[in-house]
Amino acid sequence: MNKDLSMSATLADLAAVLVPYLDAERYTREGDPAGVWIASDRPVRRLGLRLDAGRAPYGWLRGDVDALLVHRPFGLWPARLPAGLGVLAVHRALDDRFATGHNPALAAALGLALDAEPLRRGGAVVGMIGTLDGAAADAEARVVAAFGGAEATAGEPLDEATSRVAVVGAMTEALVRDAA
Repeated sequence: MNKDLSMSATLADLAAVLVPYLDAERYTREGDPAGVWIASDRPVRRLGLRLDAGRAPYGWLRGDVDALLVHRPFGLWPARLPAGLGVLAVHRALDDRFATGHNPALAAALGLALDAEPLRRGGAVVGMIGTLDGAAADAEARVVAAFGGAEATAGEPLDEATSRVAVVGAMTEALVRDAA
C-alpha cells in the first residue's frame, strides 16, 4: 500500500499498512489482537508506543498523542483513556513476526523461500526454514546487509551444496534435530 500517511492518516490507515506484516485475520480469529483495538477517526500525527498499558489511571498519557500502539493491551481500561484516543494492539503477531526466529521480512532480505510450515517448539512458532534463492556464498553478505554488519562468524564458510537454512529464535538440541 502506497498511501501517504503524513498528516491525514487515521488509525485504520495505519492498521491497513501493518496488515500484510501481521497476518491480522489469523490472530483475531484466534482471539488475539492484531490491529485496531479501540477505533478512532482522529488523524494520527503522534503515535505513542507502550509494551503494556500498566495500571489506570494512565498518568503517562498526557494528551500529547493521537493514538497508541500497545503490544499487550490486556487489562486496558478504555474509559480511563482520553476521549477519541485510538489504540492499535499487536500481541502474538508482533512476537511471532518481528522476532529473529519467524520473520518473513528477514527471510525476504536473506533471500529465503520459506517452507509452508514454520518451526515450532511446544506449539509456539520459534523459527523458519527455507531454501536460499541464490548462491550460498551470498548468504553472509545478505546477513551483513540486513543487519548493517556482523560482529563475528564461526564455523566453516557455507559451501555451494548448502541451500537450506533455518533461522530460529531459540536453540535446543530438539530444535536442531527438527530443523535438520
